[in-house]
Amino acid sequence: MAKDNAKRTLKKADVLRATEMPLTTFQHWMDRRVISLNGDDTEAKAQGSARRFSQRTIFKLAIAHRIAKLGIPANTAVMLASKFTDEPQRGRELGKPFETGKTIIVAGDRKNGRVVNVQAEEDITSQFREATLIIDVGQIVTKVIERMPK
Repeated sequence: MAKDNAKRTLKKADVLRATEMPLTTFQHWMDRRVISLNGDDTEAKAQGSARRFSQRTIFKLAIAHRIAKLGIPANTAVMLASKFTDEPQRGRELGKPFETGKTIIVAGDRKNGRVVNVQAEEDITSQFREATLIIDVGQIVTKVIERMPK
């Protein structure tokens, strides 16, 4: 029986490959506690054992890294990514895209992002402000899953 991907954990090397995050950025974020681990992650039990990262944390890292590459501070990028990975929402499981439509994060200002389900025929321009950041979470998640070891 195949292991459920949502419950699977990965070692750091696999996380770096799946997220395309440089090791130096990953280490910096971990050392400064920019990313907080959740209950699905496992700390290293002893010296020489590996910390393992859950799918939700991997998605949060990948999304936040993509946002940070736009020049957004890491803490803000992680806060926006957490809207998808850590905040429950009707119509989708925690840390998973909506089953239909396009799952995006819309941020009109850096403190007020939200996850939105956009249908093909829907016009989302009404949600735009003078400056709007739109992150296609579904696309990022799909690419991360493709790069995860089978």
